[in-house]
Amino acid sequence: MDLSELRQQLERLLTPAQKLSLDEAEVISVDRRDRLALIRVAAQNAERQMTVLTVRLFGSAPTALAPGAVCRFEGIPTLRGELMTVAFAASSIRIEAGRLGPLHTKRREVRRKLEEEGVLSSKSQRGLEAFQDARRILVLAPVGSAGLKDFKTSVARLDNAGVSFSYRHIVTEGPDAPASIVTQLKEHDGADAIIILRGGGDRFALRAFDDEQVVRAIAARPVPVGLAVGHTHDDDFLAGQVATYAWHTPTHAAKSILHLRLKARARADEAIRKRKARERQEREASQERTHRTDLENARQEARLYKDLWHTTTAQVLVSARGRVRRRAAVLATATWALTLAVVLLVAGREQTVGATTAAAGIVLGLYLWAGRRRADKPLKVGKYTPLGGDEWIGAALRSRTPRECRRLLHPLSDEKHP
Repeated sequence: MDLSELRQQLERLLTPAQKLSLDEAEVISVDRRDRLALIRVAAQNAERQMTVLTVRLFGSAPTALAPGAVCRFEGIPTLRGELMTVAFAASSIRIEAGRLGPLHTKRREVRRKLEEEGVLSSKSQRGLEAFQDARRILVLAPVGSAGLKDFKTSVARLDNAGVSFSYRHIVTEGPDAPASIVTQLKEHDGADAIIILRGGGDRFALRAFDDEQVVRAIAARPVPVGLAVGHTHDDDFLAGQVATYAWHTPTHAAKSILHLRLKARARADEAIRKRKARERQEREASQERTHRTDLENARQEARLYKDLWHTTTAQVLVSARGRVRRRAAVLATATWALTLAVVLLVAGREQTVGATTAAAGIVLGLYLWAGRRRADKPLKVGKYTPLGGDEWIGAALRSRTPRECRRLLHPLSDEKHP
């Protein structure tokens, strides 16, 4: 039997029932539009199996018509769309005030139980920063999910960001969904984080995320667990409230992780830049300290050599001056002795010659004796070229006359002579 024949049979079955009633229908969602309200309801059949129908209500829906309410609808069922969705054009509604349907009642009981045990609290979520150090992320999603495709497209930019993704398929609808999710959560294979993806759906289709076992499995994971269900508020689900973080869409989850990795890379680059700058400053400071130390050592060495040089030159100069003074005294004494001998020899014969010789000898002796003082008299600056170093020491050792000694005094004319 093909789809067209099946559609014809369903239309024949629905046509005689011009008007039917839905009793004990639980409202799942209400989409209010202009002069039209689309109401998704879950109704139980005789075998107490839940069936989801769409009720089209023309006009404004009552304010009390909210998710969880139990209502009775009267209207005409029709087939709509290629997927043969059964729509229910309601003509009258009766709301049972103060009563919740089985789906919302069970969810409330699970919430109360988890809150009493401390599994569920208003501060369960740890924040997006828990995923910033994740390098290996396990993604759980249904087969062929549109959200998974969007997620893979978005995380393609993370190839060079140091993050790797592994994917496993889970079932998110039907009675097998809770067991499938719990099994895959327990087998995370050493992943640093887990993300559960789903493209979207109403609360009836996503009731597995309100299951007690799923909530406990997410809360018990030692690694961060994120929930990304498209086009819904994930914190409406109990699983989203115990998850580390909840995103509104799978694409949002991928972009958030990308942003985290880029921020982490920027922080790492900034830390490396600061470390290099600090090392450069420390190196420059060390070089500056070394330079100052070398400069101070050089100055101390220069002062030491200068003191040593001054001590050496002073000793050489004292030796030269002493030698000149002794030589002047010897020459003056010899001159006076020679003059006395000559005077004694010639004074008896020629008194004039003797007197002249005595006067010349005395004057010459006094001049030679005065050489002692001339050796100590410094010369004017610029009269002689200054000597220094080995040449100066050699000249000092060779000096014999007051003139030569005075020549040695010129380089030290501005110093305190010994």
